[in-house]
Amino acid sequence: MPIGPGTWPAYWFCGDNWPNNGEIDVLEGVDGNTANNQALHTNENCYMPLDASIFKGHWAKGSGGKIANDGLNT
Repeated sequence: MPIGPGTWPAYWFCGDNWPNNGEIDVLEGVDGNTANNQALHTNENCYMPLDASIFKGHWAKGSGGKIANDGLNT
């Protein structure tokens, strides 16, 4: 992976009607980050339940410190 100021290596998927059909970021790095950032970008009210049987990671915090698992909280 390239690293350094101004680099943003990424591999992602999106539908025909981007951004309305969302986007899945599989691999994303910014500048000198040492960890991969995976993300799901969706429209409002697309909710991912906090169910450990289907989701093994953790949600990032959106604005106001809320868990960003809904388009309204990002």
